[in-house]
This record gives sequence, structure tokens and C-alpha cells, in this order.
Amino acid sequence: MKKLAVSFLIFAAIFPPLTHAKCMSGYNWIKDGKKIVVCLKGDAYTNRKKGEDVCKKIKGGNCGAPNTFSSSCSNGECYDESGKNYFSLSGF
Repeated sequence: MKKLAVSFLIFAAIFPPLTHAKCMSGYNWIKDGKKIVVCLKGDAYTNRKKGEDVCKKIKGGNCGAPNTFSSSCSNGECYDESGKNYFSLSGF
């Protein structure tokens, strides 16, 4: 049993869970017919709030809270935490 626990801890250290980094979007996160996706290095409340703020900046209006999460974006409307646009982002 100890070997299993140690193996799990080693695995978790080498492959951190995706819950620590996310690309996010929401129901109203749309500009010019395309879904806005914001990718950040985190999934805490402050990260989600930052994602919402970036969306608001890009959209020019209220976006609402994020409700869809993934580890990448490839729709051409991908933004980082500074609001810089990318065609795609991954590794989040």
C-alpha cells in the first residue's frame, strides 16, 4: 500500500493536474460571432475573475462568469492574461 501511495505522489509531482491552468470561456463570451477564449496559468477565483476582465476588455462589454474550461484554444480568438490575441494556445 505504501508503494502505491509513493507512486501516486511521484506521478502527481511529474504530471500536475490540469486544474492548475485553464483556458476559459462563457455563454456570452462572443465577439463578431466568434467565441472568446482566455487562457491563464491558474484556476482559482482570482484567475477566473481575471479571465472575465480580459473578455470584457476584448468584447467591450460584460461577459459574465466563465463556465467552460479546457487546456487549449484553437479557434483564432485565443487571448492570454494580457489580452494579446493568438490563433491558438495550448499547454494550459
